[in-house]
Amino acid sequence: MLFRDLRPLLVMQTLLAVATVVLTWVFWNGVTDGIAGDLRVQAVWAIFLVPGWLVSARWTGRRCSFLSRYFAAAVSSLGIHSTLGVIASSLGWRLATYQIVFLLFLLFVIIDRARRLRKDSGRMPVTQSWSLPTMGIIAGIIVFSVSVYRVSRSNDIGQFVLQQQDMVAEDSLSVSAIGMKGMGVDEAMPRWNAHLWHMLPCLMADAAGVPVDQTLRIYAPIPLAATALLVFWYVVSQLSRTRRAPWITMLAMFGPVLLWYRNYTAFNYSFRLTNTFLLDKDVCLFVLIPAVALLAYRWIRGSRHSLWPLLFLAPAIVKFHPMTAVYLVMLCPWVALLSAKATFGCLRRVAAISVASVLLFVVVLLLGDAQSHHDQIREIVDIDFVDHQSGRPLHYWTGLYAGLQDNGLELDTTQWVGETFSLKASVISGDALLLTLHGAWLLLTFRLISKNRSSNAIRQWLAASYTIAALWLLWFASRFVLTAAPHLSGGVERLHWFAFLPGLVAVSCSLSWIVNGWLAEHHRPFVHRFAMSAVLVLILVSCVFYSMRRRSPLTGLRGVNSLLDFDLPYLKQRAEDASTKSLDDTLAKTRPEYLKHDDVVLYVDAKENESYWWIKQGIFWSDSYAEAFALHHRGDAFLRDREHFYAILDRVALQESSKQSIDLSEWLAEKQVTLLVDFRGGADDYFESLLTATSIPGQRLREGVWRIGERPN
Repeated sequence: MLFRDLRPLLVMQTLLAVATVVLTWVFWNGVTDGIAGDLRVQAVWAIFLVPGWLVSARWTGRRCSFLSRYFAAAVSSLGIHSTLGVIASSLGWRLATYQIVFLLFLLFVIIDRARRLRKDSGRMPVTQSWSLPTMGIIAGIIVFSVSVYRVSRSNDIGQFVLQQQDMVAEDSLSVSAIGMKGMGVDEAMPRWNAHLWHMLPCLMADAAGVPVDQTLRIYAPIPLAATALLVFWYVVSQLSRTRRAPWITMLAMFGPVLLWYRNYTAFNYSFRLTNTFLLDKDVCLFVLIPAVALLAYRWIRGSRHSLWPLLFLAPAIVKFHPMTAVYLVMLCPWVALLSAKATFGCLRRVAAISVASVLLFVVVLLLGDAQSHHDQIREIVDIDFVDHQSGRPLHYWTGLYAGLQDNGLELDTTQWVGETFSLKASVISGDALLLTLHGAWLLLTFRLISKNRSSNAIRQWLAASYTIAALWLLWFASRFVLTAAPHLSGGVERLHWFAFLPGLVAVSCSLSWIVNGWLAEHHRPFVHRFAMSAVLVLILVSCVFYSMRRRSPLTGLRGVNSLLDFDLPYLKQRAEDASTKSLDDTLAKTRPEYLKHDDVVLYVDAKENESYWWIKQGIFWSDSYAEAFALHHRGDAFLRDREHFYAILDRVALQESSKQSIDLSEWLAEKQVTLLVDFRGGADDYFESLLTATSIPGQRLREGVWRIGERPN
């Protein structure tokens, strides 16, 4: 009976594994190191979902669809992990300790579930039957997941790889302070403390026996994407009430990516949906926040069973990503308008949800995980920009210079107009989904005008109206907020992300009204079948051509644009990088043989901040947040370190016996540097001139690597 209960989940994960192996063999041969990595990581992910699947039966009831049970399983598993993760991080558990506790919990829920099934005389939950539309949804999402996330775009994930590699290397789930010790601070950055989600790939990599960097970039994105997209589809279909026409939600989700995509920036829906779900902000946007919104919606409408999973997700809300609580506060009015009835019970629950969201936001502020030392960041950015005006390059992400007036940079989200600093209107109008939201609002308005004034229609219109009003109010208020506090631009330029879920719900509602309101009832089944087939063909054709590294023929049609076409040049580079990886490339094996355990490294290859061993034994690394944290603790002493580091990074010409050469020589001796490392072209020539100017003995070990302080033999 227990196997019969688990069978739908096992079938789903098996289908995903088979599709991964087949599509990888057909289209991505040579990109991955065989199929072992995929099978291991996907097996671990399936095991991660099993306790959630078994526990979810307690709050889904006997009669639920497969997709409903799968949603509940994913949410329950997230709740279990977030609860265990908080305990593990606080107590400094080893990875094996977490895994043992997880397996003991799994054994407990297996015994409990088997007992309950026997008690119910073998009556199974109705989750085994898969309808044709359900199979279509699963097939479309599996193909999309394997094709788009095979060598996934991992915007921003590089800044967390070091921490995850060190957690695995040190066999600890406590926050790593890697990179900070060499900069004179024996403490992890506060922004790394919100690491519950980043903890999960470490556990998966350790359990699967796959290097954590490859788990992050190659093997884990596919199973996580399949789960995330199924959860996201389910939430949107439930909130928009389009369960009987699943193609509507599919079109609303994938249309802004495959049909009416608008611009290639990291701040729009199309880009974020196709980014890896190993990144904390993206799993929050498309899994955690939608799940919380749906559970809150159901609880407000009287579902008592939705309260428990909401409570268990509280640690995830606080510790996955600091912005999660902000988005939930912004979504509270939307959930209230979409769900509330004019009854005392509903209004009381709305108030409770609102108060809880605000309290979670306050907890995030008190914990300080979002603290990025803004004053120190502004100071080092100002210094860097002044150096840039004398001909030296900029060293940080361009968005950090947005608050500097007359910076001369063309930015995606913000602009200076005279003395006013504000968001660009294109943050909203340039986003394919948010632009479509406005058309959906017009259709919902027309529905009300045409005398379709049911309570459901009114709630949907009010929710869409709030979303649009909040978006444009955000844009209008930004000129006052950002002009007064330019350093807040990094957070303000992301606030419109709260509208992704409301936007999809509004678009789905408007499409549903067009189809169901304007078509005769006897025509609807045929239209739904045809439309579902068309959406699946769209996904299949787009994904096949993307996997072949070719433009989709559909984009030859006037007005049709696909993000996948724009991503092709980057895809080819990612595929080349992935093809150089091997499952044998463990941290121990990638340690250079000439790197001694007592070496102190000056690593100045600015384009790469993920070289574990160089930074592990280094004295400085180019990262704005790390530098700001060090400046906060060390003050002027750090600024001296920074000046010398960037002089070498920028290859500033030195004169023998000059003050700068003498200072640099004294600094290298003070830091006890024994290795200079720079893999950029021309590094050897510069190191030779540097050592000559500073009168430091040195020996070239290999291209870009010099041992200093020792007389050559």
